[in-house]
Amino acid sequence: MALDSLLDPWRASGMTLRAGWCSASAGDPDGLYPSERVAVAAAIDARRREFAAGRRLLRTITGCDVPIPVADDRSPILPVGHRGSLTHDDGVVVAVVAPSAQADALGVDLASWIELDPGERSLIMRHDDADVAPIVAFSLKEAAYKAWSSLGGRMLEHHEMRLERTGDHEVVAEVMIGESRGRRLSGRWCRAGDRVLAVVVVSAQPGCAPSRRYGDA
Repeated sequence: MALDSLLDPWRASGMTLRAGWCSASAGDPDGLYPSERVAVAAAIDARRREFAAGRRLLRTITGCDVPIPVADDRSPILPVGHRGSLTHDDGVVVAVVAPSAQADALGVDLASWIELDPGERSLIMRHDDADVAPIVAFSLKEAAYKAWSSLGGRMLEHHEMRLERTGDHEVVAEVMIGESRGRRLSGRWCRAGDRVLAVVVVSAQPGCAPSRRYGDA
């Protein structure tokens, strides 16, 4: 319910967002394709199960029973025609997918709701960030980083992205460095039990194609 309510405003605007979640322990490593199995060959059993659960979830959501390899930045390379993002936290896996004709990039993050100490807060939050809980800022920036990375952007430090609040649970994440300064990514967040869930969506814009499109190669 939390995931659906988070996505509803984008869906209301006409975007076809599909999402789901599952238990990480439900994954079956024996069900992985050979090209996927290689990515977690050296991992512990819990990680392999988590990885398998994520791949099964993505195949279910996209409706494509094909291998989903790992990109250089560790994100999933989805089937042609899809954009998506995957996250996991403490035994739970969440995925969000959209058609590539509607979205240039997606980012999703799930994090346990915890209080951060002053040192941690200072590493995450800028002085001009939106007035949200530090763990919310962390999760939103993580989701924004995933979307930004899939557009070809380099990994950003927390202070290289500023959060501007645009609604009760809505923000814009603004890139604050280099030639990309001022690029704005739309995000939403909610509290789901003892976790915070954040989603960032970059809508497809004619003439503004990203430099790299996983799944369209």
